[in-house]
Amino acid sequence: MIRIGVLGTANIAFRRMIPAIKKTAGIEYAGVAVAAPSEWTEAVEDEEGFRAAKLKKAQGFAEAFGGKVYEGYEELLKDTSIDAVYIPLPPSHHEEWSRKAISYGKHILVEKPFTLSEKATRDIADSAMEKGLAFCENYGFVIHPQFAAMKKILEEGRIGEFRLMRSMFSFPFRDASDFRYKKEYGGGALLDCGGYVIRAAEALFGDGLTLKSAVLHDSDTYGVDIYGDATFETPDGKTAQLSFGMDNAYSCQIELFGSTGMVSSPRAFTAPGDFAVKLSLNDKGNSEIIEIEPFDQFAAVVERFIGLVENVEGREAVRDELVRHAALVDEVMKKAERFACK
Repeated sequence: MIRIGVLGTANIAFRRMIPAIKKTAGIEYAGVAVAAPSEWTEAVEDEEGFRAAKLKKAQGFAEAFGGKVYEGYEELLKDTSIDAVYIPLPPSHHEEWSRKAISYGKHILVEKPFTLSEKATRDIADSAMEKGLAFCENYGFVIHPQFAAMKKILEEGRIGEFRLMRSMFSFPFRDASDFRYKKEYGGGALLDCGGYVIRAAEALFGDGLTLKSAVLHDSDTYGVDIYGDATFETPDGKTAQLSFGMDNAYSCQIELFGSTGMVSSPRAFTAPGDFAVKLSLNDKGNSEIIEIEPFDQFAAVVERFIGLVENVEGREAVRDELVRHAALVDEVMKKAERFACK
């Protein structure tokens, strides 16, 4: 039995990941940690009130899921009964706490993005492998059966010769307090929703994607890129046109175009576990709806993580996957043409 603790009281941990852990065989939820005062990164005026609020939120985790409340991230890492940690902290904290978790001999399951750079991702993955530890990033949509169904449609030639992928993941403005709009926390659209569409292109096309163009729109108000797009090509001329944004109308789609037809998913990245996705297939004027049964992609990530803990063989492929993805995101970040916006 793998015992896993959670660093931080992130909403995604409460709503998605811990429920997935609780329902999955072979893994046990051990508890949640709040940052000790020495681990705070925020500027805090009322330290006592700030700490009390953090502990109150963590107590809500205990009431909902059981487990222990640790008054410090490192306190959780020091617990020798814990085998692994889930790290849903803001992106800028992923590198530090992944390294510390590895130093304490813990397997790591990290929210996306794994880190903020290719170098850090490579270093952490190599360090984990050297210590015999598993590591995984929480991109669950590529495990969803709808993705396998779309790939099968391509392989069977049901839309003719595959030529173009278009994908967009965007959502309306959330709240200025959200970490996504804070540069110091690793915010920005590219590192958040942009990672999804790039990861989707990698899963469909594999190695060899070449960046042809990219644009990022940087918010003067928040100091992060708030929407953008990127175009990649494969060695044989296929194209991926990718858009992303966190101040846009909601979109969560993948469209695949061939010489005779197209297939699309309107809920490609965030389908809840009780939601039946309906793919639209149109070929030579004939339309078909392909319904995919509900699937819990968070539970699938947990199961994949358990497999990596128990079997060393799959870790090198995960390392290569993580590094390739981080390299593409880095390239967009460095080469994108930039425009200012409010």
